[in-house]
Amino acid sequence: MDEIVGRAQLEQLIRKIEESEERYRRLVEVSPDLIAVYSEWRFLYLNPAGARMLGASDSNELIGKPILSFVDPAYRKSAKDRLLRVQQGKTVGPIEEKFVRLDGGVIDVEVMAVPVIYQGHPSVQMVVRDISRRKRDEEKFKESKELSDALNRINSAINSTLDFNVIMQRVVTESAKALRSETAGIALHEHEYWVTRYVYGLPQDIVGNKISEDKATITGIAAKTKAPVVVDDALTDKRINVEIMEKHGIRSFMVIPLMVRGEVIGALSFNYYAHKITFSEAQIDFAKKLATSISLALENARLYSSERDIANTLQEALLTIPKLIPGVQFGYLYHSATVTARVGGDFYDLFELEHDKVGITIGDVSGKGLEAAALASLVKNTIKAYAYENSSPAAIISKTNNLTIMESIPPSFVTVFFGILDTVSGLLTYCSAGHPPAILKRETSVTAHIPSRSPIIGAFKDLVYENNEVVLRPGDVLILYTDGVIEARHKGDFFGEDRLINSIKALKPIRVNDIPKKIFSSVLKYAGGLLTDDIAIIAIGLGDTENALA
Repeated sequence: MDEIVGRAQLEQLIRKIEESEERYRRLVEVSPDLIAVYSEWRFLYLNPAGARMLGASDSNELIGKPILSFVDPAYRKSAKDRLLRVQQGKTVGPIEEKFVRLDGGVIDVEVMAVPVIYQGHPSVQMVVRDISRRKRDEEKFKESKELSDALNRINSAINSTLDFNVIMQRVVTESAKALRSETAGIALHEHEYWVTRYVYGLPQDIVGNKISEDKATITGIAAKTKAPVVVDDALTDKRINVEIMEKHGIRSFMVIPLMVRGEVIGALSFNYYAHKITFSEAQIDFAKKLATSISLALENARLYSSERDIANTLQEALLTIPKLIPGVQFGYLYHSATVTARVGGDFYDLFELEHDKVGITIGDVSGKGLEAAALASLVKNTIKAYAYENSSPAAIISKTNNLTIMESIPPSFVTVFFGILDTVSGLLTYCSAGHPPAILKRETSVTAHIPSRSPIIGAFKDLVYENNEVVLRPGDVLILYTDGVIEARHKGDFFGEDRLINSIKALKPIRVNDIPKKIFSSVLKYAGGLLTDDIAIIAIGLGDTENALA
């Protein structure tokens, strides 16, 4: 009885095993992955999905074929080493490789291999998953991120300057590197020609080459459509002159129109020679965004150039002083900031008045650019106009303050020193409206600040301004300056009033007109040649001769 029961259990176990094997076989047959068994490096079994993955219509086509013949040559040695480990009883994978189909196509795969017994013999079972789509998606994401990062770098590079030529050269260089083009160039539309102006990877002697509009076909299309033009294969594209492409060895290229205020001013071309390429969506999207960035940068540069031309004209007028004024000797200096290139609001003036008097003005408008220069011009000319009415400096500054508030939108602040010097008596009547304190260097070499207690211009209407007086004697020098002098920095520390006074005390006998240069030299040396603000300095003394100072 026990023997009968034992046999029944064994038969039941065998049936379960056979049923399990049948279910496994059916799963293998319908699996979307390649499942194969091989021994002695040749296929013994391959499921239908595996046959299709390798480019065969039926699994029988591949039975007996060497498995390594389907591994990309670059991976064969490492694949063989891994499969040898499986034959030694070890599980390997999953590992990424490349397989070569019967039609020569290459696919990215993920391979896992385990030792098995197949038909009573030690063999290897291999499961291979096609990951080509995943790899393409990863490559697309990687390419998109790389181009996005490159665009950010290009934007930073071109927006860090307002110089048209610098922008153009940075664009052609950085964008060519981002798109991995072998050469690139920018041609500007000048009259009826496209003229090469900026290049990357090309000889500099082609800069200046002209191509007439009728011969620059693709560039013309880009200019007309105001959109990138892509040529994957220059030897078959009917839009272009194939002979020219063959002459220069160009296989693929892309042209981006460059625009300012909606008008095409040039075209950026990327060229590829080694082989034709198919431009990706990420590359074309990069080109479109690049065109927009360039357009904005060029428009900013154009506006800045226009503003700077106007501001420079204004500032030149702000800094014009007569070469000679009877009864006084003087020197002056203006130097723009070296860290920022925008036009500043510093100004000064010396002018003759009746009865042997001279008007002296120096001031500084908050801010930079055209607005600051325009306001500086208003303040300077208003002071000068009111000065001819024989008013006191305080009254003149008060009127100027009220006018400034009415005319300045948005409100801006101005510090200004205005004085009237009697060249006969040496009496200086002045009003210092929030301006850095003037320095009076006496002939006895004692340097001191002269009093100043009035508020700045531009804050509120009808403020109270005060007159102050001091007498200049022959040999004395009045030194006026803007805050760029005392606020020059070295490692975070200001040059300051004490250093300014000490530098003036240390002056050797020198002509009055050379004093501003000497002071500026000390400031520039202290700041290491880097000035964050404009500097204006005036030195004035009595007399018609250039007497030396003690």
